[in-house]
Amino acid sequence: MDKNIRNLSFEEGKILRAFFVMDIQTQEEWANIIYEQLRLIKQKKQSHWRMSMNAYELYMSEDNVKISPLFDEYDETQITLSLQQFEYELVNWIRLIKNT
Repeated sequence: MDKNIRNLSFEEGKILRAFFVMDIQTQEEWANIIYEQLRLIKQKKQSHWRMSMNAYELYMSEDNVKISPLFDEYDETQITLSLQQFEYELVNWIRLIKNT
């Protein structure tokens, strides 16, 4: 495993899974759009990308990935992940939805 991949904290895992379930859902097309934008950032072809979805805002930059709740309903906080960590988690989500 890449040294930049780590076990997520409970809060990070909870928010990331909620983001996948509520915003990407089982829509492989959305997951692939996000993955393509992530690749462009990693290749330094663009500096950042932002997308507001159903429940969260996703902001990806050359420095990190931030997932922020759009609504203040459950006292959720913003989480920040490395690009590598987010890519690892996103690829696993894509694998999961391909198999459903």
